[in-house]
Amino acid sequence: MKRVVLENAPKNDKLTSPSIQMEIVDVVAAESTKAIIDDLGDQLFAILIDESRDISDKEQMVVILRYVNKYGSIVKQFFSIGHGTATTVE
Repeated sequence: MKRVVLENAPKNDKLTSPSIQMEIVDVVAAESTKAIIDDLGDQLFAILIDESRDISDKEQMVVILRYVNKYGSIVKQFFSIGHGTATTVE
């Protein structure tokens, strides 16, 4: 079946367009998040957030999820990265 799909695909189809790449990234992120949530179950967890500025003064925020899995091991999972708009505390 896989061979038939490849034979019928256009020869210029390389999956390099930005929209296709973002769709692939979104699917992988959703599946990774689901796997983390399944491993976490209904256990307690902690969210760690760190911010750093790059050389162009853009703030990058990273979210880490920390929990004890069902085997008693401490797990730290990278959860997401994003651009911060304001990280000051009043």
